[in-house]
Amino acid sequence: SSAEVLDELRQAYAASRHQVWGVGITMFMSPLVLAALSIQWSGISIGYTWSWVVKLGAAVVQSLDVLGNAVATLLLSGGYRLVAKPSVRFAQSNCSRSSPSLHSQLVHEEAHGSQPSLHEDSVTLLSLCGVLAVLITSFHLWTLMVWQNWLLLMIGFMILGLLLRAALGVFHRWSVTWHSNRAVTEHDSQQVGVEPTWRKNVEDLAGRGITVEALVGFYRRLGSELMLHYTPEAHTTADVVRRAIIPASEAEECALATILMQGQSTFPGKMVTHNWGNLFRDLVAAVIADALGEHDYGMVARLLQEDISVLERALKRASRWHSTYWICAFAVNQHTGICGCNPNRDKDPVLGEEHPTCTCSRSKHFNGTPPLSRSGASIACEMNKFDAVMHFLVGRDATFAQVIAVDARFDLFSRAWCVGELAEARR
Repeated sequence: SSAEVLDELRQAYAASRHQVWGVGITMFMSPLVLAALSIQWSGISIGYTWSWVVKLGAAVVQSLDVLGNAVATLLLSGGYRLVAKPSVRFAQSNCSRSSPSLHSQLVHEEAHGSQPSLHEDSVTLLSLCGVLAVLITSFHLWTLMVWQNWLLLMIGFMILGLLLRAALGVFHRWSVTWHSNRAVTEHDSQQVGVEPTWRKNVEDLAGRGITVEALVGFYRRLGSELMLHYTPEAHTTADVVRRAIIPASEAEECALATILMQGQSTFPGKMVTHNWGNLFRDLVAAVIADALGEHDYGMVARLLQEDISVLERALKRASRWHSTYWICAFAVNQHTGICGCNPNRDKDPVLGEEHPTCTCSRSKHFNGTPPLSRSGASIACEMNKFDAVMHFLVGRDATFAQVIAVDARFDLFSRAWCVGELAEARR
């Protein structure tokens, strides 16, 4: 929209102004430090008092030059616009449908809900430059002061630095919390008049996270108790939803996450964004690899097929057995949505047969099903609340994060829901 374009232009102008400031700081400080050094080392006799002032001025100017260059670097690089404490992981996998030794996969974990603020690397850069500035100043002051006074001054500098670092940490935590709460408030304000029911549904949906233990346990049942013809190299998440998740929850007519967690509300630590056209094996492998902190989940995918017990032991040793994730295929109650129809007549890739539909008695709720919110979204539908779930979870936990499991063909980036989740996480 035109408003979004104008907003982008304003951001671009703001970034340009910051970069001009960065260049200006560098151009201003460098000549000053050269002038100060020239006077200090020229040997011109200007009296003891003025000599002391010039030396102290040179020390201050040199220190400011170091800090000025650090600020200029920060502004010119655009590092000040990075989200606070990002956690980004790219993992390569050697997985594909035809062979377990082909294609690159990506796992990308990004901190949720953080607004642009000082990046922790930027804070570290400024801190290091501050230490260098103190060393430069102390070198000059050593020639001007008796050592006792110099020592007291250095202790004062150290205390001041520690207080500054602590203040930056407090400000960072306050900033993340404030922006998260503001985002939740803004989102809830869009649901004026239906907030109690809408928010209750969002909280219920958000509480359907599952543990890694539950996910691995479900995967173990594929090919034995559930979906007896399950083939890791062929079946996608969509196939598993139709052939395993919906049948496994048909009796209770609820979300499979509710069954796996024995009815206990479980707020997750991370949300998984994924493409239903991706192999289900790769989805599970991406979650396990993230839990283990691995940068490559190709081996995880192989172990899922060859010896899953190795992964179970690794997860337990790493104390990640009970890590929680929100996965839409498990969290959404498929019996209030897609279970009763197969409009595209999708077929099982192994059997060559159309996926069966469910005969449960639950009423279905899609985005246009009344009652509707002010924005025209169905209040009862669970498939239109993913952004609201993200807002709610990051509002209750500022460390809430996102895991993005990208398929081998990068189809994820052409799926509206997935792109919407990426955009919402960035916002």
